[in-house]
Amino acid sequence: MINIIKNSLKPYLNDIYRISKLGFEEAKRDRYWDKLDNRYRSTRISAITTHLLEEKFKELNIFTNRSNNTFRFVINNTICRYKKLNNKTKLPQNVETFKNNEFIKQQCSLLKIDDYISYNLSNIPITIGYYTDYFYSKIFAIEVICHALNFRFEIEEPQTVVNFAQHISEPVREAKISASKGAIKERLNNAKQENNESN
Repeated sequence: MINIIKNSLKPYLNDIYRISKLGFEEAKRDRYWDKLDNRYRSTRISAITTHLLEEKFKELNIFTNRSNNTFRFVINNTICRYKKLNNKTKLPQNVETFKNNEFIKQQCSLLKIDDYISYNLSNIPITIGYYTDYFYSKIFAIEVICHALNFRFEIEEPQTVVNFAQHISEPVREAKISASKGAIKERLNNAKQENNESN
């Protein structure tokens, strides 16, 4: 299955690699590159690279889509998204957010495990992403990641496949809800009134 996915992406990997490097170098020529923070740099890289990829894919008649700040494209029945990867975990930057957890769950739920494992290739999403050093001076690697099948490989040769842990804990959001004394008193009075009315 891994070889099927690798072979379906193979004709386009050189273009993706070249454009990712080109987008990174163009972003570094931005006049605010040295003055602003990493968030700005990441946004510039993403904006330029996804624009270049979109233009290239239009030439190749590959379907592209932009929604929820994510750039997606369909190659040989695999749904790909282009993301920045965290340079520590080597996983998508927003890996601990609810949205990304949902994305991973959907990937894993595509596998039907009975006596035999059957895969639906037309529905397996792939993440293609890059990670850099902390100062955004160079790209360390551009990788293909498939959460559903628990593997990753670098786009550059030799394209060695590596497994990674699928078990990413659900994000926990602890928020303290605070209110003014007046608001608390009003809620308490409303609750008492509702209680009296129900009795």
